[in-house]
Amino acid sequence: MHYEKGLTKTNEDHDAACKGGIARMSIRMGDIRRGVNLALELANKTLCKECATILEAIKQFPEAAMLYEKANSFDKAAQVYMKARNWGKVAEILPHITSPKIYIQYAKNREHEGKYKEAASAYEAGKDFDSVIRINLDHLRNPKEAVRIVQETQSVDGARVVAKFFQNLGDYASAIQFLVVSKCNAEAFTLAEEHNQMAQYAEIIGDDATTEDYVAIAKHYESQGKP
Repeated sequence: MHYEKGLTKTNEDHDAACKGGIARMSIRMGDIRRGVNLALELANKTLCKECATILEAIKQFPEAAMLYEKANSFDKAAQVYMKARNWGKVAEILPHITSPKIYIQYAKNREHEGKYKEAASAYEAGKDFDSVIRINLDHLRNPKEAVRIVQETQSVDGARVVAKFFQNLGDYASAIQFLVVSKCNAEAFTLAEEHNQMAQYAEIIGDDATTEDYVAIAKHYESQGKP
């Protein structure tokens, strides 16, 4: 190679540039080990990223991901580790990840593998709060955490799921509360009417009640013979 002929053994910067060329060309010509070892030896982030890009293009995912990581391109490293199905390495670099999509992809894998605590944590980092709520209710049996997420995010869909959970438990007051949060006032009213929870419903909607809500509550009490 011309790069090898250009080595001087006296000019360090020049030789580093030549070795970088040797690393890239070695990978392109199929000598993966030599190219990767040279890139690691030179420890130049730009070179590592260049070699990683070449390796990814020829589907050498484990080596590509390693060099992306060495280049501190953590989001890209995680994506390629996923292609290599190396979820353990993804977990190692997760604190450096900035992309919500990567967190969510990792969370889906953890959920598929039955690692529900890890999945919930990753979904939350990826801001997929409805999935955090779902996992805490369906798999971790942790309604307290699901309630926390709903209260912090005011997720309408999440509130509806929490409401259904409490309704199935027979905790109608809590179910009504979260139906109201999820803007399902009509459903909350019906539930209150069916389970003698109208006082709780009226208290929960409070000052946010519409004229129609007040009229419905008044008619309910009138039908019960109450003022």
